[in-house]
Amino acid sequence: MNRTFYDHIAEICEVARDGATVTYIAFEVRLGGRQYRRLVDHATSAGLIEKTDNMYRTTEKGKEYLTAYKSLRKLIRGN
Repeated sequence: MNRTFYDHIAEICEVARDGATVTYIAFEVRLGGRQYRRLVDHATSAGLIEKTDNMYRTTEKGKEYLTAYKSLRKLIRGN
């Protein structure tokens, strides 16, 4: 199954829950090239993750996004 933009953003928020470097995020979410930078920048500018020193951490807004994302996926899949 192909992952959407929203799938990637949710995965980034999940990986960054306890703090993660951009390299770790790119590896865990399996993003390559410029794709990871664009997605991490978008998540940061949307306020879903925040950067402190060289670590990214999921914000409260990011946690709310994850909750809504998981609820919607459950609704769509019917599980």
